[in-house]
Amino acid sequence: MKRCCVLAICLLLLTVLWPTPARAAGGDVENRVLTADGEWAPVRDAMPGETLFCRSAVTLRRGGAYTLRGLLSPGLSFGAVTELRLDGETVNASYYTISTAYQEPGCAFTVHLAEGFAPDSGGELTLLYTLQLNDSAAGEAGDAASLTVTDARSRLQSGEAALIVSRGLTVYRGVLLPENNGASNPVFGACLSLYRDAARKDRVAFREREEDVYLACAGEACAHTRHAYVVRTPTNGRLRLEGLPAGTYYLAETRPPEGMTESAEPVEVTISTDGEILAGGVECPEGVVPLLHTPADVTEGRAPDPLAFYRIGSRVLALALSLLVAGRRYYFN
Repeated sequence: MKRCCVLAICLLLLTVLWPTPARAAGGDVENRVLTADGEWAPVRDAMPGETLFCRSAVTLRRGGAYTLRGLLSPGLSFGAVTELRLDGETVNASYYTISTAYQEPGCAFTVHLAEGFAPDSGGELTLLYTLQLNDSAAGEAGDAASLTVTDARSRLQSGEAALIVSRGLTVYRGVLLPENNGASNPVFGACLSLYRDAARKDRVAFREREEDVYLACAGEACAHTRHAYVVRTPTNGRLRLEGLPAGTYYLAETRPPEGMTESAEPVEVTISTDGEILAGGVECPEGVVPLLHTPADVTEGRAPDPLAFYRIGSRVLALALSLLVAGRRYYFN
């Protein structure tokens, strides 16, 4: 019985791992993106405008003509093919052409490889190219980049896409109201900057995406003529910052809100690789980073509370009556 089970498992594994005729042209394509640590990984956090180096590799099991198609999500823009190698050797440019015009929807570029570029036994084909997140990059989800390979007989090879992720957070600027159990009121016109360093010298650049929504920009080779380094809170005290890679940032107020003389204390903001957002080491529900303070004029300049005056007066009157009764007993006994 045990031998039958082992044999069945082996046959199942062979069925899964053995190449089928439909994939006779080669194995699946492996798509990777170079991380900031210099490693080729299936996922990377990035900021719009940042140049991303990508690699797609496929094992060709026979020679012949091939077509490589680069498939990108709408949030990604194609840069250039930087290198094409076969078994580690650069492929002669006379064997291929690169086309970026008149592509099918979702396809950013096509590389046509002619007959004779690879021996009859095939080989390991590696394509290196660059990408950038553009202004339509998602604020929460990831953007995918992948490559498909088709041989002369239109047999398709494809692989799982490399994931390029941009993230976002919401900032809420408010004034605490101690008498209302920690409730707060939003404030208008607070000027805020987001920094990459604790010394608050390296500010993140933004582009206004829509009303009260800003998209970060690395500014390496972007076509933008202007960037915003200071953002201003609206009447509801909330604004949205998108296009941020995972990491640690420092949110600070560069100018107090309208009608106030004090600024809120800066806060350290951490975006983890799984999308969790912390402010000052505390998890932020729904990704909302609070920037709050209690200004002096809220407590010092506040109008007297009639009820508080009544309570204090009642206590003074009760004390006076107690002293009067005590004195009467002392002098008349």
